[in-house]
Amino acid sequence: MMSSNGDYQNQKIPLSFYEENSILNNVITKVIIKMIKRLLASLCLFGMIIPTALAEVTARVDKTEIVPGETITLTITTDTNSESPDIEPFKNLFDVVGMNSSTQTVNINGQISRSRSWIMALSPKTTTSSIVIPPLNVGNEQTKPITIKFIDTPQNLSVNGQDILKIETALEQKSVYIQQQQIFTLRVYIDAPKIYKVNQLIKPTIPDLNFQFLTEQNYEKQINGIQYEVIEQKYALSALKSGSIHIPSYALTATIRDKNSLQNKTVTSNELTLEVKPRPANYPANMPFLPAKDVTLSEQWSNPSDNLLEGDSISRTITITATGLTSKQIGTLSIASITGIRSYPENPQLHDNWSQLLPIGTVIQQHVLIPTQAGKITIPEVKIPWWNTQTNKLEYATLPAKTLDVATNPALHNSNSNKASSNTNTLPTIPNIIRKVESPYLWVWQSLSAFFAVTTFIFLGLWLYSRQQPAIIKQEQPIINPKTLLDDIKRACQENDPQQARTALDNWAKQQPENLTDIMIRYTPLAEAIEELNKVLYSEASSTWKGDKLWQAIQTLPPKEQTQSSESIIPPLYPK
Repeated sequence: MMSSNGDYQNQKIPLSFYEENSILNNVITKVIIKMIKRLLASLCLFGMIIPTALAEVTARVDKTEIVPGETITLTITTDTNSESPDIEPFKNLFDVVGMNSSTQTVNINGQISRSRSWIMALSPKTTTSSIVIPPLNVGNEQTKPITIKFIDTPQNLSVNGQDILKIETALEQKSVYIQQQQIFTLRVYIDAPKIYKVNQLIKPTIPDLNFQFLTEQNYEKQINGIQYEVIEQKYALSALKSGSIHIPSYALTATIRDKNSLQNKTVTSNELTLEVKPRPANYPANMPFLPAKDVTLSEQWSNPSDNLLEGDSISRTITITATGLTSKQIGTLSIASITGIRSYPENPQLHDNWSQLLPIGTVIQQHVLIPTQAGKITIPEVKIPWWNTQTNKLEYATLPAKTLDVATNPALHNSNSNKASSNTNTLPTIPNIIRKVESPYLWVWQSLSAFFAVTTFIFLGLWLYSRQQPAIIKQEQPIINPKTLLDDIKRACQENDPQQARTALDNWAKQQPENLTDIMIRYTPLAEAIEELNKVLYSEASSTWKGDKLWQAIQTLPPKEQTQSSESIIPPLYPK
């Protein structure tokens, strides 16, 4: 109750008042909690939506300027676990020569981020001035287009107006003959302090030219106040056809520092044109064309050619040397057959000397010659045409003709002469014998004949006995079984393999008491079979070989003693 002066004194608040306020507080609390829950749910939902809304896909290339034939690397990156990019839009513009993917996860202070990348190596199908990589779809996102430019003019890498990387090419001569060798030079100039790394030299493909690497040297050279490191390479170049041949630019890729990043750059060289002249009209049409600075011919004989007998062998070695040509360009020398001589060529030896930059080719050919008749035999002149590239004139390298004076070989003619003399003395001997029978001194002749007959039989018996008792006991030597060697020849002949047959024949001949040339001289079938084998091995024209004839000749080869006791000691080398 209130006092007279208006102050509350000992006034009590009813219980119902507290109950009403408690219910109100509970309602307010529940409303606040519900609002907080809705706010938190909204924040969580917003947090889930933001990564999706901010998902981004990017595309970049390692270089935007290239030369024809060069590849580029395209990298596509997304920060979501998306499907692979759709590359159909650029398949008509590029060949995909390689592709791989990778996934990266990064955790920074509890914040986890993920990304996925696709890396593709692309080779352009066109060489127009520029080509555009179109937008590519990656899930619901799309990349931006990228323009690639082709470098079609010589281009150096410059910084502040100064070249820090450049490449140049040069020809020793701008006009040459077909197959003529000349020097091609490639130089790379590098301002080393400003170049991070030199990567790759890209060479053009030129099917009508043949390049042979010669030398590489490094040196320093100052140009316009800049000290360059120079890499110089030299090549021997020869054209395979006549006409105008275009030599495209060479390209060089390098990595440079650009502020705080590294960039790949490409520089290109100058282009060249080579005029190739055909073989001159006055050059012999049926001879190989040899454009060179010098061509020489020389020969050597194994023994003096003025002391030969029928059936003797002599080796002739011919050497061809050409300055400015390789040994393969020279080719082999074709020697015509010579009447009265059998010729057996050996495999030619090829040598190249590059010490003087231009090649010095050498071809060495050896022939084994066997005269088959007595008298004077003329070896004809050897003449090789070649084109002097310094005077632009046709010249000839020659070996003069040579005459061999072949004497009669008595061993080849004794048999025939003995047989003829015995036939001519048969008839006149008969009357002489009759007259001697009528002589009173017949008993003397009979006594001497009997004496010599007895002594002959005695010496013959002693000789046979001594043959059974060797005077010196020799140590046993390893026995070489000739059957194994014959089996090798037989197998090669049955398989019609000329190379194996020649190898087996040489091994067999080493085990014989006489050399292969002597065997061929005394047995014509073997000589003819070996001549056919050599023609197949050393002839430029391809042909097949049958080994039946060689194996038949080996089987029917008579022993040396049997041949010496026959009516004809050595059969003629050229049977009619």
